[in-house]
Amino acid sequence: MSRRGRRLRRAGGATYLALLALSYALAGLSGGRTAATEPGVETATLAAVDGPRRLAEPVTIAFERRSPAPDCGPPRPAVLLLHGSPGSRLEVRGLALLLGDEYRTIAPDLAGFGASSARVPDYSIAAQADYMAQLLELLEIDAVHVVGYSWGAGVALELARREARVRSVTLLAGIGAQEFELFGEHRLNHAVHGVQLAALWILSRLTPHFGLLDGALLGVPYARSFFDSDQRPLRGVLAALEVPVLIQHGERDFLVPVEAALEHHRIVPHSELVLYPAGHFMPFQEPETVARDLRDFLHRVDAGRAPVRRQATAPRRAAAARPLDVATLPAAVGPALLVWMLLLAAATLVSEDLTCIASGLLVAQGRLDFLAAVL
Repeated sequence: MSRRGRRLRRAGGATYLALLALSYALAGLSGGRTAATEPGVETATLAAVDGPRRLAEPVTIAFERRSPAPDCGPPRPAVLLLHGSPGSRLEVRGLALLLGDEYRTIAPDLAGFGASSARVPDYSIAAQADYMAQLLELLEIDAVHVVGYSWGAGVALELARREARVRSVTLLAGIGAQEFELFGEHRLNHAVHGVQLAALWILSRLTPHFGLLDGALLGVPYARSFFDSDQRPLRGVLAALEVPVLIQHGERDFLVPVEAALEHHRIVPHSELVLYPAGHFMPFQEPETVARDLRDFLHRVDAGRAPVRRQATAPRRAAAARPLDVATLPAAVGPALLVWMLLLAAATLVSEDLTCIASGLLVAQGRLDFLAAVL
């Protein structure tokens, strides 16, 4: 390299480092996001969670709550509404408003999202369930219906597993069994989420963006929420649920396939299933329809008329006891299809013959449509 080239290279490096330092300085001066300026938003200071441990480090959880009028009837359990990833309490605000005339509703920003603490040790569904248990304890809530939307359904299931105060669980376009998430295999999913996390970390930490990427929807907290989580235990959690369970799902959901809802309905023999001619975003696209069916379910739970596990019929108990039928696994759609296509395209650079064989096997297993494999 010439002397002039080396000078330009050093100047470019120095400029990059200066811009990066300035970007970090401006981020520090901005103080980050805060819930204090948002009307109607409360905050709770909880103990940070890292795996099974609670730490001395504080974490702030922002939340909105609504209470019905005093003369609306007898006291009912509260309703905890959990958003997905990426997301915030705004995803379930419409449901909270529609249910708030009868139920005390709580819609938090999960740790890492919205106006809650952005950086926490652990973003997993298990850690989020711990935060929610702490929040319920702090708010002195002894009985609660838990509604989990999308990724938040995993948090709802973890919370139901550990908290006796949970009176019912609603899975709203919710994740659950590992086999229906992305590629269906934890180690492969974990690797893909790791690559995604690395890319987003580099973009947010090593790019001088001057705060433009702070709080980005597809940011590090989103990537960490999937990378840190392990869905493998959720099948067992579903199979052990005793409380009433409602499953609401869109038939055209391309993020959490409807086959996942059908499997959850099978392995929870007393569950109720409501399918809609909708996609993944029905909670805020059609909140009235979702709230109507959810309200009916909650009324029946409160009245003792919603089925629990011991009331499941013999045929449904027998169906729940059978192992997963791999023929029910859906062909890849949405993000999973995109990643498969990228992997197969990259594989052709190594061996076109082996790529063709692999594509054929994926089609035979039902994990890839024939047209997608040919393309």
